[in-house]
Amino acid sequence: MINLAVWNVRGLNRRDHQVAVSDLISEFQLQFVGLLETRVSIRNVARIQSCLSHYWKWFVDYTGPGNRIWLAWKFDEVDVNVISVLPQIIHCSVLIRHTHISVLVSVVYGANDGVSVASCGNLWLT
Repeated sequence: MINLAVWNVRGLNRRDHQVAVSDLISEFQLQFVGLLETRVSIRNVARIQSCLSHYWKWFVDYTGPGNRIWLAWKFDEVDVNVISVLPQIIHCSVLIRHTHISVLVSVVYGANDGVSVASCGNLWLT
């Protein structure tokens, strides 16, 4: 079994939001977390990550203008392989080390900032 969560944090720059994420990770003993709508500039990524959870690995996509999805995992318990990255979705495989079971995880951010239904087709078809 894997303990995972995906949460729309609506910004991680505020300390109370960082504490809430850390508390969620601790309370539910999470091994994997997807964070949506982080709103963190690239220059602040390392500082914010160190406040959230030590000894975790991170995948943050800053190639596009949205940069809304972060992945984090407890690397001594799971291994994550990012399969594909699209503007609103990251597909990955998560290997649970002690059972050698792998699961596919897709973390989706469904932006609704004036996006037309036609442009959502790519998201719906992935």
